[in-house]
Amino acid sequence: MASPQMFMPSLNPYMFSAPWFPPAPMAPYGHLPPAFNQVPVTPQPVATPPNHQSMKRELLPSSPPDEYGFVEPFLTIRIFLEGLVVSNPLRKLEIYADIFESNDYYDVDEIAGMTYDRLITDPFNMTPGNAEFLLKAIDREVKRVKRIREKDRKRVRHH
Repeated sequence: MASPQMFMPSLNPYMFSAPWFPPAPMAPYGHLPPAFNQVPVTPQPVATPPNHQSMKRELLPSSPPDEYGFVEPFLTIRIFLEGLVVSNPLRKLEIYADIFESNDYYDVDEIAGMTYDRLITDPFNMTPGNAEFLLKAIDREVKRVKRIREKDRKRVRHH
């Protein structure tokens, strides 16, 4: 026995489309519908983003200003360690940020005088490799900040 579907033509999925509607009338060129003309549009001033140095100076005030004006701040230990993690992810130095802060060390210059023996013992318990690496990185950072401070002092004296 033949089924009724055998005698029906196959359906084209594109045969039944959505009903046709005429296009909406377009406004003449240069004219807008009345709703757009009711609210005047005034251009808003765009704030220029601060440069990197000004952001750093605003976000990281760790050293008091001296008689010459602005003093280049030392980085906070957390930011310093996060920067080292970016370039040396295998060392996992970010775990030490909480330990330093819980012992009231907040800025790099505060740990600049620490010794290797102090870092590998309690409460820091760093591995010898990380302790040596950190001390070298701190030494470079302290020298960098001191160079900037000296340049600033010379510039202020000459003005």
